[in-house]
Amino acid sequence: MATRQVAIDIGETAVRVAEVELKGGSDPRDGASITAFAERAVPAGVIRNGEIEEPGAFAEVVKQTVAAAKVSAKSAAVNIGHPTVVLREVDVPAQPMDQIRKSLAFHVRDSLPMAVDDALLDFYPTAEFAGEQGQMLRGMLVAAPRELVRGVISSLQGSGVHLSRVDHTGFALWRGVCKGELTQSTVAIVNVGAAITTVVVSQRGAPRLVRVLGQGGNDVSKAVRSAYKGSTVDAEQVKYQYGMNPSAPAEQRQTVDAVSHAMGPLIESIRNTLVYFASLQPRRRRGAARPHRWQRVPPGVRPGTVQRHPSPGHDRRPARRRGHQQEGGPDPGARTRSRARHRRGSCDGSRVMNPVDKKIGAPALPAVNLIPQEIAEATKMRAVKMTALFAVLIAVGVMVGAYVLALGAKQAREERARRRDHRPDHRDRKP
Repeated sequence: MATRQVAIDIGETAVRVAEVELKGGSDPRDGASITAFAERAVPAGVIRNGEIEEPGAFAEVVKQTVAAAKVSAKSAAVNIGHPTVVLREVDVPAQPMDQIRKSLAFHVRDSLPMAVDDALLDFYPTAEFAGEQGQMLRGMLVAAPRELVRGVISSLQGSGVHLSRVDHTGFALWRGVCKGELTQSTVAIVNVGAAITTVVVSQRGAPRLVRVLGQGGNDVSKAVRSAYKGSTVDAEQVKYQYGMNPSAPAEQRQTVDAVSHAMGPLIESIRNTLVYFASLQPRRRRGAARPHRWQRVPPGVRPGTVQRHPSPGHDRRPARRRGHQQEGGPDPGARTRSRARHRRGSCDGSRVMNPVDKKIGAPALPAVNLIPQEIAEATKMRAVKMTALFAVLIAVGVMVGAYVLALGAKQAREERARRRDHRPDHRDRKP
């Protein structure tokens, strides 16, 4: 059965709303189609460093975007990708998801950089294994500052949007990219946004590492504008046209140097992330087959909705790996090195669904929900009250209708009786 879901993408420069129709099946992404979409620019200063500074102006932008998209679904999901959100791989005792969520704070309280009471927690399992103390689940822990999530929710309340899910950007990237052959190896997805960069490492169809870096394309634009200080150069266009291309004309060396200087720290951070993940993998025995190969990532539209060509020269840097949605053929400029063996419990490529989802009630695809419990309960209670109100209204309507019908029937009988009493009897008339 087809269902429709609405997602809101919050960026520092734009808000995007998309409605997707899912056909169902083993992988709900198969045959999915976009039924509505809209994008509106966010005024400068409304969002700074990933945080909403002006909730009123932000809510108005979201309201205009939702109205322009003309979505039919009543609720929406939003993703957050702030660098303060913690994502790490942890092991917890195997049990149903509702029990895991209740006991999650107890199991991870010593491994968080923040107090458990100040964080909103959720867990996505990726594998099941036998531990020393029984069956265990391995998966991704997501811990978000409570105030950050509450700020996003409260800012969206003024837009009239009902939130059903607060997910993480890294999992959204995984769902948009990892499919088919990309679930059979290790793939790194790098999404460079305006203010942040998200790195997701997927291994055998399961997310293994998610890191959010506090650098993005705006840093490059600022560097280009600073290099051309006093002139009216279009930093965005120059950045995409020449980038880090060593073959750029001599008169554009200033642009190339500015972009290279700004991108250097970001590229190094991406490289360090991939090196860190590689260091976690088991070492190969001498003489054993190499456990890695190069996996080509198909080109196409990037996870963002605005398609731009990558800046020239970026693919010449080993750490610059770009993830794309699965359209078209191989892209020789976008590769990621697989250095991992098959993990027990991970997907086999023919089925990208979570292998433990049905057993414990986990999501089929990587996803979490960071809506605070009190808000979720209030929303559920509001839904129950609305349902009860509709039931009462329907019952009242039925009663009123029955009363009207009964009254009408009574009046009809009285009218027939009155006519019968006043009708002359021809049998009593004398000849």
